[in-house]
Amino acid sequence: LVVTTDPKAPRQPVPAHDGADILKTIPGFSVVRKGGTDGDPVFRGMAGSRINVLMDGEFIYGGCGGRMDPPTAYVFPEAYDSLTIIKGPQTVLWGPGNMAATVLFDRKVKPFAEPGVRGTLSALAGSAARHDEVADVTAGNPAGYVRAIATNSHANDYTDGNGDRVHSAFHRWSGNLLLGWTPDRDTRIEFEAARSDGEAAYADRSMDGVKFAREGYGLRFEKVDLTPWLTALEAQIYYNYIDHVMDNYSLRPAPAVSGLAVSNPDRRTTGGKIVATLQPAGATEIKLGVDQQSNRHRFRAGKGATVENYVNQPYDENFTFDQIGLFGEWHQSITDDKRVIAGLRHDWWRGKDDRQGKSTYGRNRDDQLTSGFVRYEQDIGGSTWYAGLGHVERFPDFWEFNRNSLNAAGGLDNSSFLSTRPEKNTQLDTGVNWKSGAWTGSVSAFYNEINDFILIDNSTRQNLTRNVDARTWGGEAGLSYRISASLKADATLAYTHGTNKTDQTPLAQIPPLEARLGL
Repeated sequence: LVVTTDPKAPRQPVPAHDGADILKTIPGFSVVRKGGTDGDPVFRGMAGSRINVLMDGEFIYGGCGGRMDPPTAYVFPEAYDSLTIIKGPQTVLWGPGNMAATVLFDRKVKPFAEPGVRGTLSALAGSAARHDEVADVTAGNPAGYVRAIATNSHANDYTDGNGDRVHSAFHRWSGNLLLGWTPDRDTRIEFEAARSDGEAAYADRSMDGVKFAREGYGLRFEKVDLTPWLTALEAQIYYNYIDHVMDNYSLRPAPAVSGLAVSNPDRRTTGGKIVATLQPAGATEIKLGVDQQSNRHRFRAGKGATVENYVNQPYDENFTFDQIGLFGEWHQSITDDKRVIAGLRHDWWRGKDDRQGKSTYGRNRDDQLTSGFVRYEQDIGGSTWYAGLGHVERFPDFWEFNRNSLNAAGGLDNSSFLSTRPEKNTQLDTGVNWKSGAWTGSVSAFYNEINDFILIDNSTRQNLTRNVDARTWGGEAGLSYRISASLKADATLAYTHGTNKTDQTPLAQIPPLEARLGL
């Protein structure tokens, strides 16, 4: 149910250069490839905002209407210490809407017992002028630390099997600075600043991504062992701004002046969170919290002879979203080898449509959505098995609202802002992990009924968003054998089946059966 891995560990075929690139190495994940900086992850056939992606507990949302810059486009994997995937709707701690999975990229600086410096350096060189460099250095003492992280990744166009050049070059870089104050062993206050940018040539579309700029700031407070019953208190606030530019002339031969085009969406996301961990009894742990986020999406563009002056044009407001959530998660140990975990959250959403010329211009919508889960876990010998039932209600996102819809008479409406209903997902998750000598294995399975699945339907070239009922089921399996202290063989299998019950057709965009062998 929970997969944890080290993003800095060696990987095949090469170290990951963006968030989707590292996720595709984990069974159950696939990627909608776009360019070298911004794959879009798919887990168990679910993509987009059905996967919560957080960086150090922060949300970042992209701006491109075609998802040229999903959240993973702003992830630099080797700049993080751990990657955790929680499958299905089996947590309520990490924001709303986690239908498919929750993905956590985290950094955690180990405290210094005495003054010192530590860090990691890595470099990669490959064909097509591929080269990556990563530097991660921390200096500190028992009272605090300074951590600086820099990454750089570059590749030229590659050539296909026929020797033809493919328009695919990319370059991306990032810089992070963390300042931590640890006045005692139980307290941490950390400030983070982040900057990154990149560009990517696209073989599959008429425009390239020439800017993927992010600016972010965050402040985090952690305190443990406050009282015998209040074991931890965490709080954070954050600000993230992305500035994305697409054009058809910077990275490719420019068309005639009349055909020049540039698009420049931007998006600002702010948020915060407070979580208290309570332990009223030795076998009981309760996490209670509140989280909030606001994000604003804007857009500007230029065409023909005006493209170079687009930076002097004002932005047009598109959408504004606000969310507040209350949540609680309860861990109860029944015996040493049996436990129950349950959670519940309620979210208040407000959206505003600021797109001029749309039928819903100036309109607001408010929704209250509830999600929750309950799971039983038991250890038996060297194995652990679990079964959980979860329910998630997901508010539609920018990409789903920014479409047409069908009105009551079956005609075309130029906005889906008021007509698109929230998704309601109920999923059963079960599985077992086991270990015996040099063998380890795991099997996980799920069954999912989705009411009002939000389908982006381009089958008639009308760019529609509409609600359908859907069903998905499938799972993952893995087996590994430790041949020696330094050699391991493994095999994995992942499969998802999806049905659009309303149209009685297969659900679109479901990845195929996938098997992997590794040594």
